[in-house]
Amino acid sequence: MKMLSQTSQNREISRFDTVKAGRIRLRKLWLCLERLFYLWLRSHAIPSAYKEEEGGVDTSRPICYVLNSRSYTDLMVLDHHCREIGLPRPLLTPSELGSASPKQGASTYLVGSSLLQKQAINRGSEVLAKVVARVDELGSDVQLVPVSVFWGRDAGREEKSLLKLLFFDDEHGGWLQRFVLFFVQGRNIFCHFGKPISVLKTVQGGGDIGAVARKLSRVLRVHFRRQREAITGPNIYDRKRVVDSIIASKPVQTAINREHEKTKLSLDKVRAKARRYTLEIASDMRPNMLRFLDLVCSFLSKKLYDGLQVKHGEAIPELAKTHELVYVPCHRSHMDYMLLNYVLYHLGVIPPHTAAGVNLNFWPTGTLFRRGGAFFIRRSFAGNRLYSAVFAEYTHFLLSNNYSMCFYPEGGRSRTGKMLRPKLGMLNMLLESQARATERPILIIPVYIGYDRLTEARSYLREMTGATKRKESVGAVIKSRKVLKQRFGSAYINFGTPMLLKEVMRRSSESSQYFSKPASYLAHEIMEHINRAVCVTPVALVATALLAVPQRALSEKDLLETLGMWTQLLKLCPYDSQVSWPESQEPAAILRRAEMLCPLARFQDSSGDVIYVSQKDSALLKYYKNNVLVVFALPSLIASVICRHHQLTASALKTEVEFFYRLLWKELFLKWQPEEVGLEFRKLVDTLCELKLVERVGDELRAPDVTSKAYLVLKNLARINGNQIDRFSVYLSKIFAKPAADFRIHALEADCASAAERLSLLKGESSLDLDKKEFRAFVASLLEMGLIAKIDESTYSVSKQDSPYLQIAKVLELAKFV
Repeated sequence: MKMLSQTSQNREISRFDTVKAGRIRLRKLWLCLERLFYLWLRSHAIPSAYKEEEGGVDTSRPICYVLNSRSYTDLMVLDHHCREIGLPRPLLTPSELGSASPKQGASTYLVGSSLLQKQAINRGSEVLAKVVARVDELGSDVQLVPVSVFWGRDAGREEKSLLKLLFFDDEHGGWLQRFVLFFVQGRNIFCHFGKPISVLKTVQGGGDIGAVARKLSRVLRVHFRRQREAITGPNIYDRKRVVDSIIASKPVQTAINREHEKTKLSLDKVRAKARRYTLEIASDMRPNMLRFLDLVCSFLSKKLYDGLQVKHGEAIPELAKTHELVYVPCHRSHMDYMLLNYVLYHLGVIPPHTAAGVNLNFWPTGTLFRRGGAFFIRRSFAGNRLYSAVFAEYTHFLLSNNYSMCFYPEGGRSRTGKMLRPKLGMLNMLLESQARATERPILIIPVYIGYDRLTEARSYLREMTGATKRKESVGAVIKSRKVLKQRFGSAYINFGTPMLLKEVMRRSSESSQYFSKPASYLAHEIMEHINRAVCVTPVALVATALLAVPQRALSEKDLLETLGMWTQLLKLCPYDSQVSWPESQEPAAILRRAEMLCPLARFQDSSGDVIYVSQKDSALLKYYKNNVLVVFALPSLIASVICRHHQLTASALKTEVEFFYRLLWKELFLKWQPEEVGLEFRKLVDTLCELKLVERVGDELRAPDVTSKAYLVLKNLARINGNQIDRFSVYLSKIFAKPAADFRIHALEADCASAAERLSLLKGESSLDLDKKEFRAFVASLLEMGLIAKIDESTYSVSKQDSPYLQIAKVLELAKFV
């Protein structure tokens, strides 16, 4: 009897060993097939890192990967990336979870496949019931990881066709389509890992095994549907049908009738004009063009830049599932369009429809951009209500049909490096579209785009010295090939904190004393959030330090001490948590990097080298300095007041800093409203004292001894904002020269322009020249503070109220200059 029992046991062990050996052989065969297939296949994992610390799975707990449909090629792609990323491989069935090595995971699918299309029966509840039962049996959690594998990024046309069934990654396709896609889209595969779902938490929510399985099945189906739309976008629309629908819309029909009554043209001619406008505007996005442009951008980014540094973009794919995304980047270069779309494409979302200036709509780039998702906008509508109505209706079409959108609120590229005042036209249309309701909430994504070196830097310099802007043309594109022979350092794309449009508009009523229109408040919020994501580059840091010195030169030792102290100050008291810094914050590394990329000169001497920049190149470096001006704005303002008085009480310092801050915050789009700056002021003063750049004696604050190194660092910090303070002082001296008399705005503007020019000659600073838009904003700030009062559209008077700001303004008159 014992011998019989022993024989049975031996048979069981032998059977187990046979099964185990068979599995090992199958896995080896599977691995060989995978390596063979990957001689042709090329796939990308999104996200590329998927451990628990990156918001992914906990590899110490059992994992079950869930595919939307049964596909051995999808499973092979999943297995490839699990090995690549270091995740448990999908080698088990759900019933085997927890019984094998933690390096092995399970896999399953929700829908079966047939020859031509997926089976209509969804078996998700049945499969997931086994997983839930296994959790109940183990008494521990299992993580469900939804995995979407996309063969290509083409959503296909809205209409069904045999072409779409065979060649596009249609969610209803079957085995035959998979066979064709293997060869057609095999080098353009994206494997997207979703956020893990805890089965145990779902079970603890209540319900029997069947109810929990059905709930999990619904959650996964919603995830797969949203994931597909996020990564491939909605179905490609037929451009002709869209044009017809826009012409037939009620707002455009109303505009057509008004144009007919105003111009007395026939309705047919007005409709034809509206159609021409729509065809001029509308995009014609095509996935094959996106793929081509992806290859072009990949080539250009590797040819021109040392690398693309992308920050805070991890959340974009998840947000794209539930929100209508509107990207609002700053505008530095023509490369902005291409690099942003390239980055988004590789983050796993479909690139947005991008508003481009109509000046770019020339052959052949106009056709390339249009098919890559660009829609064209005129620089000015100039009272053309018909064009405005057509454009507004097209943007509403995009937003209401879940097509993401991108536009540049500044309207054009900044030639100075400062953020330009935003145009309100597109923002008003955005608000109108929200008022008309969209399927999903509108989420605004601010984007900071920066460069170590600009490809257009020299042309900007020519334009700023009076040269005419060169018109974009085929010849200009051909001539630009010269840039391919140069290197431009790194490019930086930082995604700011997303803003829900409804929430921003709710807050706008709380700031009505500063902004007369909701669009103005929205514009300031967008620019402010872009500035929060600024990238401080080595070139910008060194340029700021050298240009802060009148002679534009510092000994290497002094320059390194200045860089070290500034980075320490801004690290201890950062402008915002999203501000990014050089990989190495060591002063010597920052200087070495800057010398490689910008036109710095070095005078070598036995007593110590001197780093300097020529007069010609200083204008170029000023661009990079202006890129990071916002980060230094408040520290520089505090330093400038302390250096001017040398000694004053903390309360007097705070009052004067608040006065100038009110004049600066709208110009530079700073993050704190005037009443909020007090807390940040105290932090910065404490930090300056901690670094021994300022001395505290009781309630008094003092600048260091003028012969000390600390004073040199503080004085250079103060000079960063020095030109703005000088300009404001010039304006104030003219306004308060005759406080009893009224003044006219146009006469005052002419006086201030003359005074600014004179001061520029005396100080040798061309940047003190009067800017008309900035001057009007300055006058508006004085109105907000109650320092002046408006009598009529062109006449103002000095306020008679006893304000501490008024006393500061009088003290700051620069009569010796003007």
